[in-house]
Amino acid sequence: PPRPAGPRASAPFAPARLPSERLRVGEWVVDVARREVTRPGDDTVRRITVKASHVLLALAEQHDRVVGREALLERVWPGTLPTDDVPTQAVTQLRKAFGDGHEAPRNIETMPKMGCRLLAPVEWLESAPSPQVLPSPPVVREQATSHPLAPPPAPPIPAPPRSRRPPPR
Repeated sequence: PPRPAGPRASAPFAPARLPSERLRVGEWVVDVARREVTRPGDDTVRRITVKASHVLLALAEQHDRVVGREALLERVWPGTLPTDDVPTQAVTQLRKAFGDGHEAPRNIETMPKMGCRLLAPVEWLESAPSPQVLPSPPVVREQATSHPLAPPPAPPIPAPPRSRRPPPR
Protein backbone atom coordinates (compact mmCIF):
# COMPACT_ATOMS: atom_id res chain seq x y z
CA PRO A 1 0.00 0.00 0.00
CA PRO A 2 1.21 3.53 -0.73
CA ARG A 3 2.52 5.60 2.17
CA PRO A 4 0.75 8.80 3.24
CA ALA A 5 2.04 11.92 1.52
CA GLY A 6 2.72 13.90 4.71
CA PRO A 7 5.80 13.62 6.90
CA ARG A 8 5.81 11.06 9.66
CA ALA A 9 5.19 12.32 13.16
CA SER A 10 7.54 9.90 14.91
CA ALA A 11 10.62 11.06 16.74
CA PRO A 12 14.01 10.36 15.12
CA PHE A 13 15.46 6.92 15.70
CA ALA A 14 16.85 6.73 19.18
CA PRO A 15 17.32 3.17 20.37
CA ALA A 16 16.55 2.60 23.99
CA ARG A 17 19.63 2.65 26.13
CA LEU A 18 21.74 -0.05 24.56
CA PRO A 19 22.86 -2.85 26.87
CA SER A 20 26.35 -2.54 25.41
CA GLU A 21 28.30 -0.99 22.57
CA ARG A 22 28.91 -4.41 21.01
CA LEU A 23 26.43 -6.79 19.48
CA ARG A 24 27.10 -10.32 18.26
CA VAL A 25 25.08 -11.33 15.20
CA GLY A 26 25.88 -14.96 14.46
CA GLU A 27 29.66 -15.14 14.07
CA TRP A 28 30.00 -11.37 13.56
CA VAL A 29 30.65 -8.66 16.13
CA VAL A 30 29.21 -5.19 15.56
CA ASP A 31 30.72 -2.18 17.31
CA VAL A 32 27.59 -0.05 17.34
CA ALA A 33 29.30 3.25 18.19
CA ARG A 34 31.95 2.85 15.48
CA ARG A 35 29.59 1.16 13.02
CA GLU A 36 32.17 -1.55 12.38
CA VAL A 37 31.46 -5.20 11.63
CA THR A 38 34.21 -7.73 12.30
CA ARG A 39 34.58 -11.47 12.58
CA PRO A 40 36.86 -12.88 15.29
CA GLY A 41 40.05 -14.19 13.70
CA ASP A 42 39.63 -11.96 10.65
CA ASP A 43 41.39 -8.59 10.49
CA THR A 44 38.93 -7.16 7.97
CA VAL A 45 36.82 -4.33 9.36
CA ARG A 46 33.65 -3.52 7.47
CA ARG A 47 32.00 -0.14 8.00
CA ILE A 48 28.26 0.39 7.75
CA THR A 49 26.29 3.61 7.43
CA VAL A 50 24.37 5.19 10.28
CA LYS A 51 21.06 4.17 8.74
CA ALA A 52 22.22 0.59 8.16
CA SER A 53 23.24 0.40 11.82
CA HIS A 54 19.80 1.72 12.83
CA VAL A 55 18.13 -0.91 10.65
CA LEU A 56 20.30 -3.56 12.31
CA LEU A 57 19.30 -2.34 15.78
CA ALA A 58 15.62 -2.33 14.78
CA LEU A 59 15.95 -5.91 13.52
CA ALA A 60 17.87 -6.95 16.65
CA GLU A 61 15.08 -5.55 18.86
CA GLN A 62 12.63 -7.81 17.01
CA HIS A 63 15.01 -10.75 16.65
CA ASP A 64 13.60 -13.66 14.68
CA ARG A 65 10.41 -11.72 13.87
CA VAL A 66 9.65 -10.17 10.51
CA VAL A 67 9.99 -6.38 10.49
CA GLY A 68 8.02 -4.79 7.67
CA ARG A 69 9.24 -2.06 5.34
CA GLU A 70 6.75 0.42 6.84
CA ALA A 71 7.97 -0.33 10.37
CA LEU A 72 11.58 0.26 9.28
CA LEU A 73 10.64 3.48 7.51
CA GLU A 74 8.78 4.71 10.59
CA ARG A 75 11.57 3.71 12.92
CA VAL A 76 14.70 4.67 11.00
CA TRP A 77 13.49 7.45 8.66
CA PRO A 78 10.74 9.29 10.61
CA GLY A 79 9.62 12.68 9.36
CA THR A 80 11.04 12.04 5.89
CA LEU A 81 9.76 10.60 2.67
CA PRO A 82 12.51 8.32 1.42
CA THR A 83 12.02 6.15 -1.61
CA ASP A 84 10.92 2.56 -1.07
CA ASP A 85 14.36 1.24 -1.97
CA VAL A 86 16.12 3.00 0.95
CA PRO A 87 15.47 0.16 3.46
CA THR A 88 16.47 -2.32 0.76
CA GLN A 89 19.79 -0.52 0.30
CA ALA A 90 20.44 -0.59 4.06
CA VAL A 91 19.67 -4.32 4.25
CA THR A 92 21.88 -4.94 1.20
CA GLN A 93 24.72 -3.11 2.93
CA LEU A 94 24.22 -5.22 6.07
CA ARG A 95 24.24 -8.42 3.99
CA LYS A 96 27.48 -7.35 2.35
CA ALA A 97 29.06 -6.52 5.72
CA PHE A 98 28.01 -9.93 7.09
CA GLY A 99 29.15 -11.75 3.95
CA ASP A 100 25.59 -12.96 3.48
CA GLY A 101 24.04 -14.04 0.21
CA HIS A 102 20.54 -13.18 -0.93
CA GLU A 103 19.94 -16.71 -2.20
CA ALA A 104 21.12 -18.59 0.91
CA PRO A 105 20.91 -16.09 3.79
CA ARG A 106 22.53 -16.97 7.10
CA ASN A 107 22.03 -13.70 8.93
CA ILE A 108 19.28 -11.59 7.33
CA GLU A 109 16.32 -13.03 5.46
CA THR A 110 14.05 -11.02 3.19
CA MET A 111 10.50 -12.24 2.96
CA PRO A 112 8.85 -10.86 -0.19
CA LYS A 113 5.91 -8.53 0.46
CA MET A 114 6.46 -8.90 4.22
CA GLY A 115 9.81 -7.49 5.31
CA CYS A 116 12.98 -8.96 6.73
CA ARG A 117 14.30 -10.55 9.90
CA LEU A 118 17.52 -11.54 11.58
CA LEU A 119 18.10 -15.28 11.36
CA ALA A 120 21.39 -15.43 13.25
CA PRO A 121 21.44 -15.50 17.03
CA VAL A 122 21.79 -12.04 18.58
CA GLU A 123 23.66 -11.39 21.80
CA TRP A 124 24.79 -8.18 23.47
CA LEU A 125 28.42 -8.46 24.52
CA GLU A 126 30.19 -6.68 27.32
CA SER A 127 31.70 -3.46 26.09
CA ALA A 128 35.28 -3.83 25.00
CA PRO A 129 37.69 -2.71 27.68
CA SER A 130 39.04 0.76 27.06
CA PRO A 131 42.68 0.75 26.18
CA GLN A 132 44.66 1.69 29.24
CA VAL A 133 45.95 5.19 28.90
CA LEU A 134 49.43 5.47 30.29
CA PRO A 135 50.89 8.84 31.17
CA SER A 136 53.23 10.16 28.56
CA PRO A 137 56.88 9.92 29.48
CA PRO A 138 58.48 13.25 30.31
CA VAL A 139 60.03 15.01 27.37
CA VAL A 140 63.77 15.13 27.74
CA ARG A 141 65.46 17.77 25.70
CA GLU A 142 69.01 16.84 25.04
CA GLN A 143 71.65 19.16 23.78
CA ALA A 144 71.77 18.54 20.07
CA THR A 145 75.08 17.31 18.87
CA SER A 146 76.14 18.95 15.70
CA HIS A 147 77.04 16.98 12.67
CA PRO A 148 80.44 17.85 11.26
CA LEU A 149 78.85 19.03 8.02
CA ALA A 150 75.96 20.93 9.67
CA PRO A 151 76.04 24.73 9.54
CA PRO A 152 76.82 26.48 12.82
CA PRO A 153 73.80 27.41 14.96
CA ALA A 154 72.34 30.86 14.39
CA PRO A 155 73.13 33.44 17.07
CA PRO A 156 70.25 34.26 19.44
CA ILE A 157 68.04 37.18 18.46
CA PRO A 158 68.56 40.06 20.87
CA ALA A 159 65.56 41.50 22.70
CA PRO A 160 64.37 44.92 21.47
CA PRO A 161 65.80 47.84 23.43
CA ARG A 162 63.64 49.16 26.25
CA SER A 163 62.31 52.64 25.99
CA ARG A 164 63.78 55.03 28.56
CA ARG A 165 60.74 57.26 28.53
CA PRO A 166 58.43 57.11 31.52
CA PRO A 167 55.14 55.29 30.84
CA PRO A 168 52.22 57.56 29.75
CA ARG A 169 49.76 58.60 32.44
